Amino acid sequence: MANLLTLHRVQDYDAWRPHFDEHEKMRQEYGITSPRVYRDVTDPNDLALLFEVADVNRAKEFGESTDLRAVMERAGVMMPPKIIIIP
Repeated sequence: MANLLTLHRVQDYDAWRPHFDEHEKMRQEYGITSPRVYRDVTDPNDLALLFEVADVNRAKEFGESTDLRAVMERAGVMMPPKIIIIP
């Protein structure tokens, strides 16, 4: 099992969070689980998201999906996020 760390900035955390929560089922379908959301103490719109990943290749497919990009755009994610796979 690997971990996936995503770093990104959002326009407004409170507007972003419902989109993130509603996308849980899709993440699970790709084997991305145990979401943890961390916010920078000096700027709560700077986020670090940590997940467990069952299959790195499936996680990469999810990261490249048009569905994820559309949700991120609607949620106000400032592109592009930085993604780090931690073995």
